[in-house]
Parts: sequence; structure tokens; C-alpha cells
Amino acid sequence: MADSSWQQAGLHLRAAFDHVWVLTLPGSSQRAGYMRQSLEEGLRLPRSFLTYFEGASGHEWGTWPRVDFLRRARAAAPASEGQSWWMAPSCAAGQTERCLLPKFRSCATANGSVPRLCNELCYTLSVLAALDDFLRSPHEFALLLEDDVRTREPRDPC
Repeated sequence: MADSSWQQAGLHLRAAFDHVWVLTLPGSSQRAGYMRQSLEEGLRLPRSFLTYFEGASGHEWGTWPRVDFLRRARAAAPASEGQSWWMAPSCAAGQTERCLLPKFRSCATANGSVPRLCNELCYTLSVLAALDDFLRSPHEFALLLEDDVRTREPRDPC
């Protein structure tokens, strides 16, 4: 896409939305960097127009420290209710599998990976967290992008 086309697209994006949230995972700096290059340099969107939002990672299963609405729920819950709706009370750090409530234990495997279904839960929590962030913001219209969205490369005619 020619430079002027990128600038034109950026102007249209700013006219349609108040703000853009880019959903990314902790440690995905390469994809976040691509998004910065595409949005800030390519589309010439100001950094103040963008929020790079770290979502819920499967590697942080059950704790999700970056998910603000879960953090607020944990802080507001009486101590007698445990840490949250997915963790058992008195959970020791680093023992996530044993701390999950029984109905969620199948989401943590012995080698620490999480099955696809549980990754879907992380994705859903990430989107909910970004939407919660938007709803708490002063913005009226927002665009939510994932960090793996790509521009379409021109086709090679050969």
C-alpha cells in the first residue's frame, strides 16, 4: 500500500473511532512491535490514540494478574470466599494446578500447558478485560484489534 493510502486509512480510522485497543499477550513483543510499526508509522496514528493491552495468558493460568476486572473482584471478595471464583482458598504461589477448583482442574495439565478449550477461556477473558477497560474510559467508539492482524501483502505476479 502506498504511503498516501496508509495515511488516508489512518485519517478514516481516526474519524470512525475515538481510540484503538490492541490486544496482545505478555511476552509477545515482536507482534506488538509489528502493530506499533503498522499503526504509528504506517497509519500515522498518535500513540495517545492507541492502547496496547496485555491480556490473559495461558502461562498465568488461574492467576491472570493483568486482568483488572478479576483483580478488582478478588480485592472486593470477603476473605471467607477464597481468592476468586476459579481458585480454591489458601492457594500457595506456584501450585496453580492444585489450587484450581475441581471443575477447572482439567484445564491444567501435568506439563504446565493448557488445552485449547482453556486457551479459549484466556482469549475470552482478554477480550472482556479490554472491553472493561474501554467501558471505564471516556471514549464512546473504540476498535479492538488483535496483535496478529496483518496487512495484506501485494501478490507476486510471478
